[in-house]
Amino acid sequence: MKDCGLRKGRPTGCPRYRKFTRELEEHKTHPEIMVVILVNTEAPQVTVHRRIGEAWSAATMEGLDAMLDLPEIDTRLALSDIFEGLTFDQG
Repeated sequence: MKDCGLRKGRPTGCPRYRKFTRELEEHKTHPEIMVVILVNTEAPQVTVHRRIGEAWSAATMEGLDAMLDLPEIDTRLALSDIFEGLTFDQG
């Protein structure tokens, strides 16, 4: 079995990556879903997919001092709060 870690680019042949992509696209088909937040489990990083009209945009925040703005629910979160108590491999 090969490592299909998503942080190594876009391993489109990897079953895990295909499932992840399929699920993300499925969420985007529901008109009531306005935001999808993907939390990286291997680094302090989140990617926010936002519906803008009929299209979607994506923005990535990295680092424990980054802030995640969620105006859709009038909230602002620090990545340091999301990842509180976790440590990450620096290599």
